[in-house]
Amino acid sequence: MPRRVRGSAQPLGITRVHPRVINLALDYLDSCRMQGREATLVGMHWYIDSRNKTMPILDEVNEALARRRELRVSCRNGAVVFSA
Repeated sequence: MPRRVRGSAQPLGITRVHPRVINLALDYLDSCRMQGREATLVGMHWYIDSRNKTMPILDEVNEALARRRELRVSCRNGAVVFSA
């Protein structure tokens, strides 16, 4: 039986991927590209948090990136950057 976080019905190690969060991540990536701005992981977190009051989990970020295969992920000056 999986362990559970106190006060949570969600077992440890099991996450729920929310389509709304994935769509917000895609909106952020697309808007940055359209405006010619650099998309960053921190920027994505701020964008999603301001609209949904939640932070994306790794699976949601990975799913958004899987849907935008043309984007590369790199680390520049300590920041995770998404670029075409």
